[in-house]
Amino acid sequence: MLLYPCLVVHELNVIKCYAIPVSMYACQIWGTRFMKQGSEFDSPPQTACLCFLKGVLGVKRSTPNWAVLRECGQEPLQFYWFCAAAKFFSLYLALSSASGNSGLLTKIVHADIALGASHRKCWTAVNNKHVLFYALA
Repeated sequence: MLLYPCLVVHELNVIKCYAIPVSMYACQIWGTRFMKQGSEFDSPPQTACLCFLKGVLGVKRSTPNWAVLRECGQEPLQFYWFCAAAKFFSLYLALSSASGNSGLLTKIVHADIALGASHRKCWTAVNNKHVLFYALA
């Protein structure tokens, strides 16, 4: 039994207010390799977050990660990264179509999509693959 449940609530708010926003910085670019299904707990920020949560709850390190997240009312950081990447990419496409076919942004979008089609490790290729995977699932 937790002696100070109000402290636990405050420590969980620290995760929501600080850890999630900090981990979101440029996640549309670097976080795409962690967005595939099954790699929810592979990223270093997620590992640090889980260590903190397990310490707050006072459970063993062998406690299943999903149980810890659900007990704390948290989602994996991958969820936030995927939402941010999808929002970024859809806004990116909307701005390019709004500027017309002759705009510089349209040319950049087409160049990024072409690069993603020719190189599997390009951020647009990885992003498109995961967005299509979740859209079809």
